[in-house]
Amino acid sequence: MDQGRGPQAVEAFLDRLSDERRRVEFGELLELSGRVTGEQPELRGPSIVGFGAPHGTAPLQVVVLRKQ
Repeated sequence: MDQGRGPQAVEAFLDRLSDERRRVEFGELLELSGRVTGEQPELRGPSIVGFGAPHGTAPLQVVVLRKQ
């Protein structure tokens, strides 16, 4: 896995969110998604976090932060 996309990249993405409520709620959603899938988060796009990718295919689950 590319280190620029792994859990550290996801944490950096969360740290850049200016709205505290959005940061906390998106972090909670990511934590829940990780528990459900059993996979580590991976940054897949500017605001797209995926969990797991069996055989290099699409992630098992994707969470997207939308603009307000």
